[in-house]
Amino acid sequence: MRAPVPADVPGVIMILPYMEAGGTERHALHLVRGLLRDYRVGLLSPDGPMLDRFLELGVAHRAFPRLEQDPLGGLRAFRRGLRALLDQVPAGVIHVHAAPELAVLTRTVHRSIPVVLTTHGFAVANPEANYRLAARLCRLGRVNRVISVSRWEADMLGRGGLAPGRVRGVHNRLPDPPQPAVDSPAHLGRAAGAPSAVGGGGGGPGKGFHLLLEALAELQEPPGPAWSLPPRLVVVGDGSQRAELERRAGGAGAAGRGSFCGQRGGRRRGAGGCVCPAR
Repeated sequence: MRAPVPADVPGVIMILPYMEAGGTERHALHLVRGLLRDYRVGLLSPDGPMLDRFLELGVAHRAFPRLEQDPLGGLRAFRRGLRALLDQVPAGVIHVHAAPELAVLTRTVHRSIPVVLTTHGFAVANPEANYRLAARLCRLGRVNRVISVSRWEADMLGRGGLAPGRVRGVHNRLPDPPQPAVDSPAHLGRAAGAPSAVGGGGGGPGKGFHLLLEALAELQEPPGPAWSLPPRLVVVGDGSQRAELERRAGGAGAAGRGSFCGQRGGRRRGAGGCVCPAR
C-alpha cells in the first residue's frame, strides 16, 4: 500500500473545463496517477462521464458548471470551488488544462501560486486566431509556463506574442488503455462491402460528431465501384452527448450504419479512414 503523502508537502490542483471521456481527460488522469506518488492532488472540474475514474484515486474534487452552459453560475462555482480546494490541498502549483480563460479566472482567486497551462490543441476553423487569443490570455493571467503538445503549437503561441521561454513542448505519451482495439467490421456487422470510418474523441459539445452523422445520412450510395454498400461510421469515445448522438444515428438515412463502441484502445483495424474531431 502506498504511504500517505505528508500534510506539509505542497499539493497540485488540476483544473479541467469539461469532463468527457476523451484525450484531455485521459491525459490528465495519467498525470494525476503519477503525481499521487509524491503529492496530494485536488481536482476542479465539471461533473461528467469520466469523473469516477479520478475519484477512485482519492483526489479531492469540487465541481462547477461548464462555463458555456451556465456562465454566471459557472464563474461563481469555480471561484468557490478553487478556494475550498486551496484550503483542503494547499497548492504549490495550479495546472489548468485546455482553457486559458480559466487561468485568468484562477488569478482572481490567488495571485501568487504558479500557474501552468497545457493547451491540448485548438484545432478549429481559424487556429491562428485562437492561439493569438490563448497567448493573450496567458499573459493576462500571468501563466508561468505553457505546455504545448507539439512544436507547431509552440510556434503558434510564439506568433501570438508569448515569449519562447515560457513555452515547453511535451508530447502526450499515454499508455494504451486496457480496452480492446476497434475492429470496424466487427462493430458494424462485418459488412464487407461497405467502407467504414472511425471517428475518435470525447462525445461532448463542440466535437462535431453530429456533423459526421448528418454527412453519413446523406451518403446513401456506394462511394465507388469497389464497394457494394454505402459508408458506415464507428464512433470511439464517450461523453455527455452520447445518448443524443445514438438517437441521431438511428434516424432516417443513417439507421443501421452508425455504431458507438465507447472508450477503446488506440488501434484501429479494418477502417478506411480515421477522423479526430475537435473544437
